[in-house]
Amino acid sequence: MTNDSDVEGLLENIPGNPYFLYSAFYQLDSFGLQEFFKEQGLELKVERGKRVFPVSDRSLDVVLALEKYLKKNGVKLHLESPVEGILIADGRAEGIRLKNGKEERADGGIVCTGGLSGGWLPFCKGGRTSCDEAVPLFGAAQNRGGLVP
Repeated sequence: MTNDSDVEGLLENIPGNPYFLYSAFYQLDSFGLQEFFKEQGLELKVERGKRVFPVSDRSLDVVLALEKYLKKNGVKLHLESPVEGILIADGRAEGIRLKNGKEERADGGIVCTGGLSGGWLPFCKGGRTSCDEAVPLFGAAQNRGGLVP
């Protein structure tokens, strides 16, 4: 899940140039992440190399803790619901159209596509993004101007 280290320790253990994560780690460091999961009822353990895992050794327990937090905060999940398009108005995303034809409107959303973020690129057309290429990079898409969060 994480490493039981301060921000500098986390950055030292990321291969290549880790400094694009600098501001993210200062928003939520390893200790804050561990506290978040403990607040969701997930028991954690620290193993050799300061690696942090659920006591159960089940990654599903991490997913369930995240799902619990999202539902508690009123987030509507569309699991295994292929998105056919993003609803755009005035250059701004205002919802999604699912493959089954159902439309959902929201103030915000989270795109989860798996290891390569390129699956969402066709839906960017008409919005305020300028993505034209995807790279497998910690779930971020990259365009000519830099990373798109």
